[in-house]
Amino acid sequence: MSRHFDRKASLCILASLLLTSLLCIWLYTCNNKYTHAAAQPVNGELALSAEDIRQHPLRFLTEEWTFYPDVMLSPEQFDQGQPDAPFVYMDIGASTRFDGLGTRNTPFGCGTYVLDLSLPAGQTYALELPEIFSAFRLYAGDQLLAETGNPDAEFYVPRTQIQTAAFESSGQVRLILAVRNASHIYSGLIYPPAFGTPQAVNLYHYLRFGICIMGCTAVFLFVCLSFFLAFRMRSGNALLSAWICLALIGFTSYPLVHTLLRLPVFPWYPLEIFCGYAVTLLVILLHNRLCCPGRTVRLISQGAAALVCLLALLYSSLAPWLTTPVMRAFSTFITLYKTAAAAYLLITALWCARQKKPEAYPLLCGTVCYSAFLLWDRLLPAYEPVYGGWFSELGSFVLILALFWTVWKDILHAYTFHTSFVDDYRQLSRQAAIQQAHYQELTDKLEETARHRHDERHHLILMSTFLEQGRLEELKDYLARYQQSIEPVEHITLCRCLCADAVLQYYRNLCRKEDILFTVSAQLPAHIHVSDTDVAILFGNLLENALDACRAQQESERHISVKTSYQEDRLLLRVENSYETPVRMNRGRYLSGKHGGYGIGTETVNAVVDRYQGQIKYDVEDTLFRVSLIL
Repeated sequence: MSRHFDRKASLCILASLLLTSLLCIWLYTCNNKYTHAAAQPVNGELALSAEDIRQHPLRFLTEEWTFYPDVMLSPEQFDQGQPDAPFVYMDIGASTRFDGLGTRNTPFGCGTYVLDLSLPAGQTYALELPEIFSAFRLYAGDQLLAETGNPDAEFYVPRTQIQTAAFESSGQVRLILAVRNASHIYSGLIYPPAFGTPQAVNLYHYLRFGICIMGCTAVFLFVCLSFFLAFRMRSGNALLSAWICLALIGFTSYPLVHTLLRLPVFPWYPLEIFCGYAVTLLVILLHNRLCCPGRTVRLISQGAAALVCLLALLYSSLAPWLTTPVMRAFSTFITLYKTAAAAYLLITALWCARQKKPEAYPLLCGTVCYSAFLLWDRLLPAYEPVYGGWFSELGSFVLILALFWTVWKDILHAYTFHTSFVDDYRQLSRQAAIQQAHYQELTDKLEETARHRHDERHHLILMSTFLEQGRLEELKDYLARYQQSIEPVEHITLCRCLCADAVLQYYRNLCRKEDILFTVSAQLPAHIHVSDTDVAILFGNLLENALDACRAQQESERHISVKTSYQEDRLLLRVENSYETPVRMNRGRYLSGKHGGYGIGTETVNAVVDRYQGQIKYDVEDTLFRVSLIL
């Protein structure tokens, strides 16, 4: 058995690692802004011909921008040529803070990005500006194209937004991006902007926007379903799944939120970062519930994840007061934490697999993929997706899918059991009501018999006295009066099959109380090939549905008709009832009149008919509903 485990676990690990590695390499090659096949700037200049633009209408400006640290430049300062200020050529994303580019040892400050473009004249071009931290002005030549927040030191207002800007080229265009940051852990232009024809840039912009909308909508629907099942089934795992999805929406919806809204840094970016670490915390919580490690291990792992979650919120909220050493230390700490979290999930999944738990192998595959994505995130740092998420986001998504696969198998199994239990409970409740009605009738008869026996003794004494005294005329009168006082006993046997008779008697009495006409023609022998349980299910469900339909009537005459017989070892049954409420169907199946789902009673009857390889037919007329079956 151990050898079988080792082989299966090894296959899961190797397959997950191989597939994840192939996917990461493909994404790095084909879905990466830094490897996008298009000409890039050199020494702060980019010359494009009409043929270049035709072949690559969209490109990402990633390489060798001219960067002037610690100064905010404008077009006027370039009128006399190159400004008298130090500069460097830098790739976008190579540094995420100004302390790595400027002359001061501080993560905050200002700077100016410059790119000289040589383009075919007379054409319009577009530029998609990603999130730029945390206030900027963008010029194309002497024209102010875009401004977000206020980058002036004395009037600094931090704002971020993903937006597009268009300009017309006269041949030579200088892009000047003056940026200031004093409020976010990132500074300046850290994501490559998209540049090209307006059609290509807008298509890229709205395609990313649409993908984000579809993803968030799908996850939100999953949230609603998870909350529904969590409260319906009292499932803690479903509730955790819902919270994971909500945190995932908060962490990955930034393209949608920052496209629609121009937002300040606080509190939105701290909330986004908090949601990212909350996903890890909730994943560990759900993982522990599924793998069931020791109590001490659970408390340590969950406590550490919760502490990191709070530290991340505090760290991002206090960003304006952070120093460079603190930022570097926290970055190292987070790298170690992610590595430890991936190792913990992988080890517990392996332990779960060794315990021969059925949910082990999906979790093992998910954690291996998650760990592999984190590894490739370190091996290929120069990756920014054109579409979709980063390696770390994809790893979290795959791990969450593995967790949800395990959780939802259990939830669906529990929901199926719950539905079956509800149906069985309803059947048993109806049978108990029928038995109680029969028991009450039997009790009444016994009490009546006991009362008659008690009275008969007095009658016999009195009649004996009349005889002894020869008072025959008085005895005759007394007997006549006694006969008149005896109430006739009414008991109609509807059919010889005791189980069917009990159900028919029960619904006959209910219809009598509610003034519903109930007619029966039941020609059944005492013993038939259908079991008593199935007879009770067939007659009970069909008559219950008929009674519910009659109860819903407001105007027309209400009636139920039952005809049944037994011919050539076949049970023939027809139940007709009046109705007013329109009959609803979906894909050939009848919907319940009590709720929006399929009728449980009808589905149960169909299951019995299928089990006996019988036939059933439903007929709907203007005011009559008919069910006919042969078993």
